[in-house]
Amino acid sequence: MSKPQQTPLPNSLPRNLTMDKLIILSGEACTGKTTVGRALAAELGYAFLSAGNHARAFARERYQLDVHAFQDLCAVDPEIDRQLDEAFRQDIQANLNRGLGMVVDFRMGAHFFPAAMSIYLKASPAVVIRRLAGRGDEVFAQLLERNVKARQRLFEIYGYDYAVEANYRHVIDTDELTAVQIVEQIQTHFGLPRL
Repeated sequence: MSKPQQTPLPNSLPRNLTMDKLIILSGEACTGKTTVGRALAAELGYAFLSAGNHARAFARERYQLDVHAFQDLCAVDPEIDRQLDEAFRQDIQANLNRGLGMVVDFRMGAHFFPAAMSIYLKASPAVVIRRLAGRGDEVFAQLLERNVKARQRLFEIYGYDYAVEANYRHVIDTDELTAVQIVEQIQTHFGLPRL
């Protein structure tokens, strides 16, 4: 991978009406994106969308593949990633246009929606291993390989490295925090209401 694209962002930018209702969560697998995303969406009364769930459903329905085989297919045909990302981006935009508030788990979300409230969640390898043990269907080496392949593949397609922390408005190390604590930190950082 060549030098990653870094787009330093200030912690607070003027928000427009549409981006006021969009919170992007990014990070590698097992960093808490889905758990935090669901909790934050429930707290705010927003919808929760997951690009990973969207891709897994697409892989099963269209190709009858699991996530690993589907990633291998995407590596051979980058157009699949482009089509998936564009369809997901359009769904998000359509929901925003209707005034729907959303928390979205989308690694490329900050790239497609740079004015959104974007958060990068990270976790140490020891914590990822512990979280992964609860899933039961994947070992750390497989997860690490999947993360590396996805990051490289998306960088080759878009010239954007979703793992560069400077691309986000807020970065949270999730190792020692509960989902509730992370939600509170996000609400405080962005001045979001508490219900």
